Amino acid sequence: MYSTMNKLFTLFFISFSFFVNAQNAEDYAVVLSAQIQENPPQITLNWRTDSLATSIAVFRKLKSSNSWGGALTTLGGTSNQFVDNNVAIEISYEYRLVKTRNTFTGYGYINSGITLPLVEDRGTMIQIVDDSIAQEIATELDRYDEDLVGDGWNTIRYDVSRTSSVSSIRTLIQSEYNASPNEVKAVTLIGHVPVPYSGDNAPDGHVNDHKGAWPADVYYGEMNGNWQDATVNNTSASSSRNHNVPGDGKFDHTQIPSNVELQVGRIDMFNMPAFSETEVELLKKYFDKNHAYRHKQFEVVNRGAIDDNFGAFGGEAFAANGWRNFGGMFGTESSDIISTDFFNNMSQNSYKWSYGCGAGSFTSAGGIGSTTDFVNDSLQCVFMMLFGSYFGDWDSQNNFLRAPLASGLTLANCWAGRPNWYFHHMSMGENIGYGTRLSQNNSSTYVSGFGFRYCHANLMGDPSLRQHIVAPAQNLQITDEGEFAQLTWTASTDSALAGYKVYRLNGTTGSFFPLHDNPISTTIFNDSCLLAGNFEYQVKAIKLEIGASGSYFNSSQGVFGDITMAGFVEASANFQHNGPANPVSFTNLSANSTYQTWFFGDSVMSNLENPTHQYSIPGNYEVILVANNACSSDTFSQNVNVLSSGLENHLSLNSISVHYLGKGVVQISELPPLRQFLLKVFDCSGRETKFESTVSPTKITLRLKSYVPGIYHMLLQEGEHKWVGRKLLIK
Repeated sequence: MYSTMNKLFTLFFISFSFFVNAQNAEDYAVVLSAQIQENPPQITLNWRTDSLATSIAVFRKLKSSNSWGGALTTLGGTSNQFVDNNVAIEISYEYRLVKTRNTFTGYGYINSGITLPLVEDRGTMIQIVDDSIAQEIATELDRYDEDLVGDGWNTIRYDVSRTSSVSSIRTLIQSEYNASPNEVKAVTLIGHVPVPYSGDNAPDGHVNDHKGAWPADVYYGEMNGNWQDATVNNTSASSSRNHNVPGDGKFDHTQIPSNVELQVGRIDMFNMPAFSETEVELLKKYFDKNHAYRHKQFEVVNRGAIDDNFGAFGGEAFAANGWRNFGGMFGTESSDIISTDFFNNMSQNSYKWSYGCGAGSFTSAGGIGSTTDFVNDSLQCVFMMLFGSYFGDWDSQNNFLRAPLASGLTLANCWAGRPNWYFHHMSMGENIGYGTRLSQNNSSTYVSGFGFRYCHANLMGDPSLRQHIVAPAQNLQITDEGEFAQLTWTASTDSALAGYKVYRLNGTTGSFFPLHDNPISTTIFNDSCLLAGNFEYQVKAIKLEIGASGSYFNSSQGVFGDITMAGFVEASANFQHNGPANPVSFTNLSANSTYQTWFFGDSVMSNLENPTHQYSIPGNYEVILVANNACSSDTFSQNVNVLSSGLENHLSLNSISVHYLGKGVVQISELPPLRQFLLKVFDCSGRETKFESTVSPTKITLRLKSYVPGIYHMLLQEGEHKWVGRKLLIK
């Protein structure tokens, strides 16, 4: 079953056998988990006891920080718990435990928090697709794109030739990144997209036959560095792929020239003839299981498996990558992380993660298995880390690092040991690409190991994948109910849900946005006040994930639906009036209005449809009508000049004469006898003007005290009835 070890590596391995016997890889890790309490907020760290440890130092930082600062406390070596009461909900923390033994130091890391908020926007994923296979897997690519969008990603796609230069492909990625550096987060390489090579090193230690340039997809994620091809001149490697000479298109850098900005993963089934399926068929199988995993169409046991065939290996302890990551993912019990035989166990039992290492070749790892084993067996494990000689150089025929992606349930894999890889943030909702980029950039935030920041550290598989899956809602139906679209769906099969969230596509930005803040508990939602047009929705199930690191709100894949709506009709406001008569009658001419509000300009308002309003003071008033329906409002205004009052029913307009006699003197004659009147005069702005008057039974003479030439209004009042007798032009 297992392949023959490479002879050189075997000798190297045997030379370190006394170290292997002295310690095991777990000794170099602190296997820890966390329990959380919401009220009062509290995080309790628990870890496996090491009877030979002399001290445990506990450090904490915010997830977003790169600095640990000083230790929170230093505990006795046999301690196994630390309670942190100085925490708050909805804050993401990270802890580091440093274990001291007499001869070496062990490290443990965990990301923890209490009810961390739901992540709804994951950024933009750029898909770089090999155009030679794009048409044949078009259906799978369309489904994958929808799955990305359903998980909160925006997507951009470029189809490129296998003969394109790597620099031209990086330029495409850079153009998108530079346009939106805060939005573009990740790159998926699909098919045999041209492979960058870089460096002059042998990360597996085989300097005699494997030193030179190694595959370096990290090049597609590093956006600002200046990649040189001028100085390295080395053709000592057995394979010409690793030869690196000036001007050959392979870069000089063994280490990345600057920090990696983008998460990069590769899904590549090229040159895998050990499998009976074609490259296209293997890609189809990969995307089928990718979709099935995201939609919880299969489940695996939430635990980790470790098959360590190196042991401590002089302190490098490669399998500590498994022990360090798996504690926060699954817990610290013996049933949570199992030391086992790789193929014999995982062909029969399921695991979310596994780690395996052994002396290697391009197609095998000693004690683990071979590419042929992946052809013949179907391992029930979603995420893997493998390590051994040669196969970390993955752009080779029937490569052992790429083989798991073509077999079983495996969706991602990496060469973990030189350097160390960190995926513990996945236990709090991050995708695997987050840990990829973090591991590539790491130098001292986490214990790095040999080969840190080297260009050969690459992820095989989809970088968007996450660890915890919520079963999605099903059967989204959308109907046009006139003023609103009604969405109904079948409930998720998951238990203990927080509810559902509904999203609608923004046609301008191309992104989905939430239509409400908090999850709803029902399986029905009305989206009101839609204009005519097509609308696309997705519904997600929301769950509070509580695991071995803490708790966070998690969402399922979105279930999609769309509808073309006739839409509501917007309200349109309009009116007319009979002014200048006072009171003024208003006629509502609004269309598509179900209720209205009038503002008459004198601090009085009304909700009547066709009101009549009595003004107490003559003047020019801006009257505003606001017409409303359930979905819209419209405003219309007019200036109304109020000149006459309501005395028409008591006085005959034809019987009254008003004469301007000059010098501010006005005479009103032919008044009905035996009536008592109140007389007021206002200027054009509505201010009352003082005057002197002489009154006789049928005549009134006014003398304006300090008049200014202009227009004046006269108000004659009998009882409660008012009448503006005349507009006066005073010269």
